[in-house]
Amino acid sequence: MAVKKSAIQSQVFSQQSEKKMLLHRHALATSIAQFSLDVCFTLALLYGLVFNKLGEIPDPYLMLSILTTLLMFMVYRERGIYSKHNTRALMSNSFSIFKAWCIVLIALVIIAFVTKQSAVYSREVILTWFALGSVVQIAIHAVTYYIARQTAQPENALVIGAGEISQYLTGRINGNPWMADRVVGVIDNDEQALLDWRVKNVPCLGNIEQLKEIISQRNITALYISLPVNEMELMKKIHLESFDKNLNVYWLPPVYDMSVINPSIKQIGNVMVFALSESALIGQKSYNKKFLDYGLSITALVLLSPLLLMTAIAIKLTSKGPVLFKQERHGWRGEVFNVWKFRSMRAHKENNGKITQATKEDPRITAVGRFIRRTSIDELPQLFNVLNGTMSLVGPRPHPVELNHSYLDKIEDYMARHNIKPGLTGLAQINNCRGETKTVEEMRRRVEYDLEYINNWSNKLDIKIIIKTLFVLFSDKAY
Repeated sequence: MAVKKSAIQSQVFSQQSEKKMLLHRHALATSIAQFSLDVCFTLALLYGLVFNKLGEIPDPYLMLSILTTLLMFMVYRERGIYSKHNTRALMSNSFSIFKAWCIVLIALVIIAFVTKQSAVYSREVILTWFALGSVVQIAIHAVTYYIARQTAQPENALVIGAGEISQYLTGRINGNPWMADRVVGVIDNDEQALLDWRVKNVPCLGNIEQLKEIISQRNITALYISLPVNEMELMKKIHLESFDKNLNVYWLPPVYDMSVINPSIKQIGNVMVFALSESALIGQKSYNKKFLDYGLSITALVLLSPLLLMTAIAIKLTSKGPVLFKQERHGWRGEVFNVWKFRSMRAHKENNGKITQATKEDPRITAVGRFIRRTSIDELPQLFNVLNGTMSLVGPRPHPVELNHSYLDKIEDYMARHNIKPGLTGLAQINNCRGETKTVEEMRRRVEYDLEYINNWSNKLDIKIIIKTLFVLFSDKAY
């Protein structure tokens, strides 16, 4: 029996792998076709403009076309123009195409200046090509999307389980014109759940005992199963019965209302493992982030060393006390470490170890301190925290230990923000969540941004946040 079961599992995994491979090949073929259309029409436009202006196509423009093809391949692939177009709205995809095209043109201009070939090209031709090129590419994508949408035959899907997650998922599937599936109905043995079903144009078709009949009548090709954990045996039965019909079967884990951190699914042997919470800094990703942190931190310390020295002197000459201020903060995985800052307040002691957050008109802040807090210069010593590995350039801002303890019972997933190294700046800070948090709602908003960062971390996002931070250093919330 065990051998038979293992053989069935192997066959199922083999079929799933083959299907994934076919889908991958289809997606790859579609991407190549779309890329070929983009390049052909873009270069045809260039040649047309050049021939209209010069009556011929000189060699430099042929070289330009080669560089354009290479850059479009690298930039459009990196920006996900082809890998994501089936799941994005046309307007959003059009904007992505325009940004990618701008990057290609900027790169071409830089190459022309560096190689001292910019004078060879007609500015009128290049500017016209830039303007019309984006319009042509967006139009090509719009036409191909329209054709794909009109010719596509959506597959009929059935949802098993009428709970909240099923209603949400059904709305997302049927509300996305690029999804291959269309939910045509829901079934459940829970009569109350069926009565509470409120998804427009998706009727309740009966109970689970009628599954086979409904599959035949409605020509169902996909099942989305969302049943309680105590119904696992029923789910297994449905799954086994689906083999005879060659249906696509998807299971919705009951984690819809849970706070998950960097969720993923892995296969270990023949066991599927669902990660509810997993650090983003695993394997190569950890080395990528360290490389960025160390490289930029060392560069910043070298460039900013005169500013650091002048700040230290100013603090020492204008108020009594040490130049640097250290405070215990919670870091990665909740470990406590000392964060370093330039002292911006008069030396004082808190009563009973209580931490009082700085306010906008805080009398404890010195004149020099007010300036360095306003410009965030007081945070620069944390570059040494980055070098000793306790912090990162980008991540959730570390809060004082006492402040963390005060929010543990007020915000359910508060400590989940420590699933990655704390940073000098973060997604919350560039979204106006800086300074004092007067209410629980303000802190909850900051935590939501922190968790969004953890779930979407990448070096590209880090660089984007660092650049945006430069524009919010002088915001009204910095004090």
